[in-house]
Amino acid sequence: MCLISVITPVYNGEAFIRETIESVLCQKGVEVEYIIVDDGSTDDTVQIVKEFPQIKLIQQSPKGANVARYTGLMYSSGHYISYLDADDYFTSPDVLNDMLNFYREYTFKENVIFFGRKVDYYENENKFFVNDFKKYNLNVDNKATLLNNNIQTSLPLYPALALRSMERFPSVSSRQELLINLALINLNYEFVEVDMLNVVIRHHGSAARISNKGLVIDEWTKIVKNLKLEITEKQPQGSNGIICLSRYFILRASEERRRRNWGSSFFLLLEAFRIYPLIVLKGFSIREILSLTKCWLVGR
Repeated sequence: MCLISVITPVYNGEAFIRETIESVLCQKGVEVEYIIVDDGSTDDTVQIVKEFPQIKLIQQSPKGANVARYTGLMYSSGHYISYLDADDYFTSPDVLNDMLNFYREYTFKENVIFFGRKVDYYENENKFFVNDFKKYNLNVDNKATLLNNNIQTSLPLYPALALRSMERFPSVSSRQELLINLALINLNYEFVEVDMLNVVIRHHGSAARISNKGLVIDEWTKIVKNLKLEITEKQPQGSNGIICLSRYFILRASEERRRRNWGSSFFLLLEAFRIYPLIVLKGFSIREILSLTKCWLVGR
């Protein structure tokens, strides 16, 4: 059997971690190594994890989810890596084996990373939403597609060699998967979506969930720096990737404005228009520019 390492970073995840663990330990048809990296939890997370002796538990002081993911990678021995967040869970016991079968079938295809589809679960409404199969094949304009369609870290089955080819993971508290996946594209890896529902992404009101809160300017500065490094410095002016990056900054500025994070919002808007002069003739129509500006002004 081909060994897969599943890595879960967790901080104060007592409410959900047991369901996550059970969805991993019930996987069939493939040898699984399960590593949980506790990022300084102050609740009963560690006690719950210790109930499962087959799990390799690593404890560290709080350093953030991306550092915890990299720590887990350094302790892993699998040929493939599956990152599963502590509030998410696999849809069935066959997920990992089915994902692995795509690599078995396409042995002739090098530098490919397969990723599945997600089911969004909104806990407050007790509703599930299944995401459509969009047939992404990111070898054509990889970066532009990735900016428009975020691939969360729980969705791909990564070849371990791909992740270990990165010197480190970006140390940011949000947009982590985007920066990791962009770095892999710059290392000539190609992301291909498969028509398979593999993970339930849980949306809940916990303060620990990053998407529930905005980011301070210092965090956005690090994210913007990484994005510009991966895109603007490695693509020609006027390319679709740079166009999408400018649009991406405006939309994120709109989100931060809606949260009344005025400093972050103005910072992102400024970054968008710093890129904008390079692409105004090729990138946006006047109507699109007005639409995106209105999006920021009204905060939606």
